[in-house]
Amino acid sequence: MFETIGTGLGLLYLPQIMIVNYWFDKRLSFATGIAVCGSGIGIAIFALLSEWLINEFSWKGAMLILSGVMFTCVAFSALFRKVDYIEENNDFKTALKESINFRIMRDKVFIYFAFANFISSLVYYVPILWMKDRIIKLGIGDANDAVMLMVYFGLANAFGRAVFGFIADNQSLNRIMLYSSSIIVYGITIALTTFAKTYQSMSICIVIYGAAEGLQLFLNLLLFNDY
Repeated sequence: MFETIGTGLGLLYLPQIMIVNYWFDKRLSFATGIAVCGSGIGIAIFALLSEWLINEFSWKGAMLILSGVMFTCVAFSALFRKVDYIEENNDFKTALKESINFRIMRDKVFIYFAFANFISSLVYYVPILWMKDRIIKLGIGDANDAVMLMVYFGLANAFGRAVFGFIADNQSLNRIMLYSSSIIVYGITIALTTFAKTYQSMSICIVIYGAAEGLQLFLNLLLFNDY
C-alpha cells in the first residue's frame, strides 16, 4: 500500500514543482519553498482530521474519505496553464532525450547527492511510524498527544521549507553545504529521539526533525533543478 501511495504522490509532486519553475525566474527558491510548504501544513491538518475520521467512521471509512479528498488534486491540476516553454517543446523524442541524460552520473557531486538522498529516504518514516507506540509505551502520552506531535512536525516542516526558500535565493549560498548540514542534523535528531524519555524532549526532537527534513526535501528540489 505504501508503494502505491508513494508512486501516486510522486507523480503528483514533481509536475507541480516543475510548473513553479516555468513561471518564476526571480525569487524562484522562495516561490518553490512556499509551494512545497503546503505539504507540512497538510501533515498538521490531516493528523488532526485523520484521527477524528478514524474514530467516527473506522479506518476503512477514513481511508475512503481521505482518498476522495486526494482525488480533488485532479481538478486543481487541470487548472495549471501551459507556458511557452512547454508548447515549444512538445516533441516526445526531444523531451525524452533531454530527460534521460546519463552523463550526469559522471559528476561526483551528483553521485554524493543521489547516495545521500537514498540513505536518508530509508529512515524518513521511521520516527513517524513508531512515535505513537513509543510515547504510549513510555507512559508519557496517549493517542491525542501523538497526534499533536504530528502537528508540530508538520508546522516545523512547512516553516523550514518556506524560510529556507527565502534564504536559498542568496546566490552566494553553497547549497551542497547546506544540504549536507541538513542531512547531519536530520540524522542526529533521529538518533536523539531514541533517548527522548519525556513528552517535552520528544516534542523538541520532532520539531527539529521536521524542520531539518523539510529543508532536506526542499534542497532536493533545488539541487535537482541545478542539474
